[in-house]
Amino acid sequence: MSNSTIKYEIKLQPSVIVILGILAVGVGAIAFSPMFSVKKADAAFGSSSGEMIIVAENPYLWQLKDGKIRHCVNEQKGVECKPWIE
Repeated sequence: MSNSTIKYEIKLQPSVIVILGILAVGVGAIAFSPMFSVKKADAAFGSSSGEMIIVAENPYLWQLKDGKIRHCVNEQKGVECKPWIE
C-alpha cells in the first residue's frame, strides 16, 4: 500500500473575494466600534450671567464662567470644587 495524499483546491472568483473582504471589514467595524465611541456629555447653561456646567460622567463636572474653568467632584458629602483657572 502506498501513502497517497489527496489535496483539494478551491479557486474563488475575484469578485467573491472582494465581497467576502468587505463583509469581513464590516463585521470587524461593528465588533470594535464600542472601543472608539464617544461618551455623552451633558451641558446646560446655569444662569443668565453666562455660567455653564458640563457633566461628563458622574461624579465629575466642570464649571465655566467668564472665561475661567474649575473642576468639581460630586461626592456623597457634597460637591467639592477646585480653584478657578484661566
